[in-house]
Amino acid sequence: MRAPTSRLVEDAKERRAGGPSTPMLLAVTGASNVTGDVWPVEDVTDREEIQANAFAAALLMPERLVLEAVSRLLTADHYTPETLTVLLAKEFEVSEAAMGYRLINLGITT
Repeated sequence: MRAPTSRLVEDAKERRAGGPSTPMLLAVTGASNVTGDVWPVEDVTDREEIQANAFAAALLMPERLVLEAVSRLLTADHYTPETLTVLLAKEFEVSEAAMGYRLINLGITT
C-alpha cells in the first residue's frame, strides 16, 4: 500500500496528464491556456498574459521540483493547504498567490 503522500503526488500527475477531471474543470472554471493551466474567468485579461503567466510559473516553479517539495513537506509533517502554500512560496521565492495558483494547476490543492 502506498503512503498517502505518494498517492497525492500520483493523483496530481494523473490530473496533469489529462485525467477525466480536466475537461470538466476547464468547462466549470472558465479559462485555460495552451498548457492546460486554469485561471478564474475574472482574472483572465488576454491570451499573451495567460501564456506569460504559464511560462513564468513553469520557469520559477517547475512541476517536478514542486511535487518533490510537496512530498518532502507532507512526509515530514501534516500541513493544511494554506500552510503548505506559504512554506512553498518562501522556498521558491514567489508570492503566496503565485504558489497557490501553481498548486491548483498541478492538481495538488483545490
